[in-house]
Amino acid sequence: MEQRSGDLAVQRELWSGAGSPAGLTRSLGSFLGALDRAFALPDVQRLAVRDDFARGIDALSVQGMPFQEILHRLDPARLKDFYARPRQDFYPLDGGAKQYPISMVRGQMAMFRLTATLDAPVNPALLQLALLFTLRRFPHYATGLRRGAFWYYLKPQFARFRVQPDTGTICKPIDVSDETQPLFRVLYRDNRVSVELFHALTDGMGGMMFLKTLFTEYYRLQGEDGTEIDPQALDTAAPSLPEDVENGFACFRGRQKGGLPLASPAISIPAERFPAGECRVDQYRISASRLQDAARARGVSVTALMSAVILSAARETVRAKKGRYQLQVTADLRRVFASRTLRNFSWFGALHLDARDTSVGADLARALHGQLKAFAARETLERNVSTAQRAIRLLRYVPLQWKALALRTAYRITGDYFFTTTLSNLGVISLHSPLKAHVREISAVLGPSPSNPYGFALASVHNYAVLSVTRTTDDLAMRDNLINSARAFSLNLTGKDK
Repeated sequence: MEQRSGDLAVQRELWSGAGSPAGLTRSLGSFLGALDRAFALPDVQRLAVRDDFARGIDALSVQGMPFQEILHRLDPARLKDFYARPRQDFYPLDGGAKQYPISMVRGQMAMFRLTATLDAPVNPALLQLALLFTLRRFPHYATGLRRGAFWYYLKPQFARFRVQPDTGTICKPIDVSDETQPLFRVLYRDNRVSVELFHALTDGMGGMMFLKTLFTEYYRLQGEDGTEIDPQALDTAAPSLPEDVENGFACFRGRQKGGLPLASPAISIPAERFPAGECRVDQYRISASRLQDAARARGVSVTALMSAVILSAARETVRAKKGRYQLQVTADLRRVFASRTLRNFSWFGALHLDARDTSVGADLARALHGQLKAFAARETLERNVSTAQRAIRLLRYVPLQWKALALRTAYRITGDYFFTTTLSNLGVISLHSPLKAHVREISAVLGPSPSNPYGFALASVHNYAVLSVTRTTDDLAMRDNLINSARAFSLNLTGKDK
């Protein structure tokens, strides 16, 4: 049960007791008045927010921060009117998010997790306050999913969103039928903080910007202001900008289009599966310098190298006589088309390996590198994304129940069933002060797939990359082949404690 610090009125008596300067008492009174004006939530939640600030003041006092500085760091004026009145607007789903609510099945939804390991145990009271301040710059997170006549949409929630202890269950589906449930979680355990996000909110890079902003705010509250500008960590005191929540896919309207890309079924990895929604996660550290050197020695990107490792392991595991292995990869469209959106703005493609192809080592990596370059070329992305967005617009005024049937059929043509597995590479995560001094490791985890028993995510920071393997099976043949395949590419996968 959550421990309560008591009402701030009690704390006021303690802090303004005998011997306290009158100015301190006035400052505290002004702070309490500003706090009440900033949070016009229902009574139960408003009292919970009072407790949040009381615990935050206690935590900073214990750290030795002067009281006037504490009130300055926790100044409710930074929140403007975000919690002062319900918002009447709503957010249509972006062009990359429309598929996710429709493709939900019982016990499974498109979730992912980002985790940062810090140099000290997490202070839950300060993390809670950091979340309250951070959400003002991510207003589309303070929403719930609603069903409209033609599409699902995001409706603002006027509520206190809370951090929770991490119980170890990874990417558990969110009950979207419960109107009080947000589409994200912030979880803490020891010196780790994880955010879990429904893909209808954002993609991996948007989620990383949320995580970095949350930590920047967490350390700002403790008196550590950044000395470097990080474009991926937003200023929570600045106003939310329209481009933060724009639908980046709108830029493809009227651009060059091609035919609909129809996929062919991929070779699947046979395995006895866990019940829907359950998964295990294996994580491995890789020397970042060795990973880059191994890719450079073969003249390929890190993504192409890891794709070769994964597809080699899949080929050894299945040993199919015909068909082709297909690895789903993603491209961050922000790198190609100018956008600063915090929502979805990525695209999916496939790297292929024919079952009869005996390429190994550098030859296989170079072949996949060529496929990756072709997929990520501006002209190819523009053609494929424009075609898909045009198809979505054609369905615009079709009732949702009919549209859901059509899009579920399309999902069967281009969805997980047509991939052997997935690799999501967030690349090298840049850290600026104060995060550079405190964040020891960052990892990404894909939620379980309804059709593929394995999913892979890679993220690098400082001297290590972390490869996370989400599996929905206890069959470990693919894991063993992955380790052997990596060794063949001069990589050592070292298992890490989770």
